[in-house]
Amino acid sequence: MRILITGTPGTGKSSVAGEISKRKGWPLLGLKETAERHGCIIRKEGKERIVDIRKLKKATLKELKGKKDAVIEGHLGCEFSLPVDFVFILRAHPPELRKRMRKRRYPARKMEENLMAEMLDYCSQVSAKHYNVPILEVDTTKRNAKQTARRILSYLEKKVNSLDKVSWEKELRKAVLSF
Repeated sequence: MRILITGTPGTGKSSVAGEISKRKGWPLLGLKETAERHGCIIRKEGKERIVDIRKLKKATLKELKGKKDAVIEGHLGCEFSLPVDFVFILRAHPPELRKRMRKRRYPARKMEENLMAEMLDYCSQVSAKHYNVPILEVDTTKRNAKQTARRILSYLEKKVNSLDKVSWEKELRKAVLSF
């Protein structure tokens, strides 16, 4: 089985994907590392990397060749289609996400862009355009990586029928009204 773990930066993708990979024994493919290995980075702007999406897709498909099982992780995973069985979008309540990004010392502009993307359900909407597999959301706000991984695995093992339904509509209204 191949799964994609995507979502806004700061939602826990790397930690959760690492947990699932470890528990299942599946190879982990990080899109950030794939972009670096295959020269998909067009330019760097401070800590931010501008990535050639087409080149990243091609490199990722090359790395997936021959892998029946895999955990693919990265926020750019929603930007193109990959041969996966499930897409899991990690979500986090905007105030919590802001705390996580501050801890990582995100620049204010980047933090606001990512918070707006989270409130607008960007990853869910874009994934729906690119994937014809189940797209499921998991709220990581009050869960650590192990708990989130356990929740996803429970779904994959058919121990639970659904995951989370996430909407930050109230936060989005507040943000819009504050402009």
